[in-house]
Amino acid sequence: MTKNIKCHAGLQTIPVLFEERWGKERIEQLVRNSINFLRDIVEKRYPNKEDREAAPEAERKALGIVAFDAIVSSIDTSMMSPFQKFLFWMSAWWYYDPRIRSQLYLDSCKAHEYAQARVVEFVVPVLPENIRNVLSHMEVISVANGFGHFAILFNDKEAKTRRIVTDTGLFELRDVYGYNYIDVSPNGNPFVRCVTGHGGGRTFFDGERLMAHDRFRTCAPKVAFFEGGYKVNSSEVTIVNGALLPLIEDEDAVAHTTGAFMGVTDFSNAQAIESYRLTDETAKRLAVKDGLVHLDNKPLKQMGFFKPSRRAELENGFTLFDYAEFQESFACVYDHILVVDDKAAWIEAVVKAFPDVGRIDRIRTSNSEKALEAIIANNPEVVILDMHLTVHERFDGLWIAREAKKRGYGGRILIASNYEDNALGAMSVLTGGLEAPGKNLDRIKKLLANK
Repeated sequence: MTKNIKCHAGLQTIPVLFEERWGKERIEQLVRNSINFLRDIVEKRYPNKEDREAAPEAERKALGIVAFDAIVSSIDTSMMSPFQKFLFWMSAWWYYDPRIRSQLYLDSCKAHEYAQARVVEFVVPVLPENIRNVLSHMEVISVANGFGHFAILFNDKEAKTRRIVTDTGLFELRDVYGYNYIDVSPNGNPFVRCVTGHGGGRTFFDGERLMAHDRFRTCAPKVAFFEGGYKVNSSEVTIVNGALLPLIEDEDAVAHTTGAFMGVTDFSNAQAIESYRLTDETAKRLAVKDGLVHLDNKPLKQMGFFKPSRRAELENGFTLFDYAEFQESFACVYDHILVVDDKAAWIEAVVKAFPDVGRIDRIRTSNSEKALEAIIANNPEVVILDMHLTVHERFDGLWIAREAKKRGYGGRILIASNYEDNALGAMSVLTGGLEAPGKNLDRIKKLLANK
């Protein structure tokens, strides 16, 4: 459950009130009606338009019904309460089922309209009266059910405002519109994906943070939950529990789009199904340890993280979430660094500054030849090289850098020195354009984070 969200006791009684008001028999009939409605609007999916048009409509529908019946019969809802079962069949379950997407064509607009009407007719009346009054001018656009929790998404199109009713709290979001995708997490938090005027035009809300960023230019087709939280992709990035990372599944074609969604223009239905598979498989390999995201027990480098949103308790009983502040990370993007210096204190300072780097070699020496051999032998991705390895200040670093390049070293060399900026600039020129951040750890961190 989201921390600091006002707990409305009446929300947790909704499933009981729903069952008392409508009765198990009628609820079962509503479920059957929903399944039959979907059954009536499906047809077999064909590889291309030509094959579809060549098949008679009756054949397309008959084959579609056979496949649909087989899929539905394999779905086990026996452990769900009547309310949970109703919400499951009113949700977009078919949208995320790869069997539906690969085998069948289903009119999503009709499916959504039917489900929304049933939720308005049978769920909204059992909400607490004060909540119904607040929502009276809004439309139901989506529902989610899972992990013993539920979430209902309401929309005010003109005001670009959305409200979410769950069994754990009441949430309000502003300057959001467009997509109506909602999921519910194992801890009862809603997870919503929408269009926004902020950042790159897409926003994600995880019950703690309303997140927007310049990199969010598309919504992924699926959010995946794992024991430590959730993951979801946007344009060439992955979000895990509010942490922003470079895209984990580079082969996910959907996550390389910048505006289209679910096969509208620039990726296929097959690629969307593959995206489902990839995100689910990756989630199984993820873990969160000491605040860091791990894939296959290896920590991943973060681009930054979203702080929990500032929130305000509104008079209408809902909690308003502001857009979350993004804290940029200066995590090093390299896995192997070599520090060359004659001062132990500086070497240890560098090591402490980069705790997430897999390998940091340390060479404390006043011998230029020894320093050069260490660079060639270890072949690090980055060398942090002291300009003066001796007390005579003979600019040893200049010779070492030049010789290393002559001998084929292709990594990055940063010149470290206590000189002022003007002198550091001159050193950069003398070394043929090598970066000279000096012994300023903040500058070095930014450079090694590619900022």
